[in-house]
Amino acid sequence: MLRKGGASDSIPALGLAGDMGFSGLQPLGGDSLRLRSSGHAMVLRVDPNNRLQLVDGRGTTSRVIAERGADVLVPIDSAWRAGANDATHVFTTRPLILGTVSLTPGMYTPWVQHTRRGTFLVLNRQTGQRGTLYDASQDVGRVEMQSAAAPGFVEELTHTVRALGPNRGVLK
Repeated sequence: MLRKGGASDSIPALGLAGDMGFSGLQPLGGDSLRLRSSGHAMVLRVDPNNRLQLVDGRGTTSRVIAERGADVLVPIDSAWRAGANDATHVFTTRPLILGTVSLTPGMYTPWVQHTRRGTFLVLNRQTGQRGTLYDASQDVGRVEMQSAAAPGFVEELTHTVRALGPNRGVLK
């Protein structure tokens, strides 16, 4: 739970090395707080019950904005790496068709973009970059994704292709 004022002005945070620490919170007035943590000053908005409603990191290197929807925070209009740290790569030695997007043999980076119109898998030609360096001018195409609840808690992101028949599959 976030607090606006009161006895605490920090929240627990997990560091990149897996160590536990705390990030400071600074009241901005009204329903907003600033998260002070190693130069990533994100703005947080909470509801009257102190439930997080918005994370606005447009002023940070991650440039993320997320809003609460269906009881979860969803990043809106930001392209997200489909993995951790360095951008994930997809390599194919054969032509592939994903939805309406045709890929020639080569290497690509997959990104995920949530919009108010839906969620899309974005395939991009840029490779070798950090996972926060997305260049939309390198996009090959976008495929609308279908979302479903995971069968349980998932600790790591895994990409798999499930066969649907000869030369057909579904990316999960």
